Amino acid sequence: MSYRKLYPQILAFALIFAVGCASPAPEEAAPAEPAAEPAAEAAAEKIVAPVQPNVVKQVEKLPAQAAPALDSAMLLCDLSGPVGTKVLCPVKVASANSDNPATAFQLTLSFDDSKLALNKITCTNPAGVDTCAAGALPTGHSLAWNPKTGSKDGKVSVIAFHASSPDKSLNSAVIRDGGVEGDTALFSAEFEIKAAADESAPLSVSMVKVMGADAKANKLGAQLKDAVVVLSAP
Repeated sequence: MSYRKLYPQILAFALIFAVGCASPAPEEAAPAEPAAEPAAEAAAEKIVAPVQPNVVKQVEKLPAQAAPALDSAMLLCDLSGPVGTKVLCPVKVASANSDNPATAFQLTLSFDDSKLALNKITCTNPAGVDTCAAGALPTGHSLAWNPKTGSKDGKVSVIAFHASSPDKSLNSAVIRDGGVEGDTALFSAEFEIKAAADESAPLSVSMVKVMGADAKANKLGAQLKDAVVVLSAP
């Protein structure tokens, strides 16, 4: 049996592993979402501080060939500001090998949900359309996260894969001669501050259980270099 036939099954298993259940239950939550959107928009208009990108601070420099960082925390961003401030935390990814790029990706966002709320996962395609709102990256990769709203003990699992074209790269970013070529952007997580935080004691958002996969569903390890998650064969 070819890997193209096995790939959706492997990805389905990865999704179950990443999100912690085989099937979220959006049907029950769906009726409340349309009514909540206008309220969210109205609240956003009252916020003085605009949505702003945050400077990502690197936790540590990892070795050139890092093992899969399933149990290692990677700092995504530090957030500070008054209650109601909304901040974008970008997730950036690059493949270490252009001949064997990452085609799937998963991670779990970890944060203090008593002080932070994940509003949404967002991205834009070249036409300026937020495809993540419809559950897809600009490349056409399916994008899913669980729980769909809120979090489970401050954790939200995210996975991206392309079932129909498993050999399609997540993005154009690759590592060459020690530098990054191409666009590292994958998506951004928008957080809202629920408890005021000063810059001297910011609220942290980390990534755990970070890993990728290539076109043959081989696992790729992850390391954080200059705020970019670099995926490579361990």
